[in-house]
Amino acid sequence: MTRYLDHLTTKTAMERHTLFVQTIPDLFQNESLCSSSNLLKPSSNQTTSISGQAEDCDGNHSSNSNNVAEEAAVQRSIDNFASKSCSLSEIYIRRERQTFTRLSTSDAILFTVRTFITPLTSLGDEELTAFVEQAKGWGDEMAAYKGREQWWDTVLRYQEERKRGLSGEN
Repeated sequence: MTRYLDHLTTKTAMERHTLFVQTIPDLFQNESLCSSSNLLKPSSNQTTSISGQAEDCDGNHSSNSNNVAEEAAVQRSIDNFASKSCSLSEIYIRRERQTFTRLSTSDAILFTVRTFITPLTSLGDEELTAFVEQAKGWGDEMAAYKGREQWWDTVLRYQEERKRGLSGEN
């Protein structure tokens, strides 16, 4: 990536696209899982440092024995959600268009992201086929990273149903 950014000029731009499958019910997550469930919310005059210790406004650390139990509860919640398979209505395709542009005055690089979230059921036939073909080509690491085992069977069943519906088979 650095090589591309080093060669970026004010007359050129770089664009890339990413694709994720989102199965979390809260599509637009303005808050993290932890803060939305209030499991790790410190008291009003404290923040929590990376080490898990509570820190007051003056930067003084205090031990917070509840953090370990609270973090474990959050992790169990995440693990339980990740282990369940998804229903068709829970599967959304999240596409991002990312652009990199070098600014002429400051020579800084402007990075923009445009996110599109579409229910799987809203994809056209060609889009669905292209998505399935792309996901089939993911290696084991990428498939695990994208959580394919959680939604893959549902997507394949849906694609097969759509094919049968188009051909008039029942």
